[in-house]
Amino acid sequence: MDKLIIFMLRHHELKYGIVYLILSTKIVLKHRKDAVFIIGGDDSLKNYHMILTEKLNIKDPVIFSGRLPQSEVPFYYKTGDIVATPLLQEA
Repeated sequence: MDKLIIFMLRHHELKYGIVYLILSTKIVLKHRKDAVFIIGGDDSLKNYHMILTEKLNIKDPVIFSGRLPQSEVPFYYKTGDIVATPLLQEA
């Protein structure tokens, strides 16, 4: 069975809502145990987000890819089944 890939690419800043994506993983995994979350990007809250996945015991299905080279970004968007954008504000 193929994995359900949920992808997000943002800086790890509060306004991008990454914490809400992480918190939602427990709900998604209840229904789709094959889900994998790939979170691309880097910034001040990345360590906090990584620790949160450990505390929630969801470290395995959440992958922090870090900063992605621009040439690889289209591959990640194409590979993902779902692109998550839990933004708290939008321009």
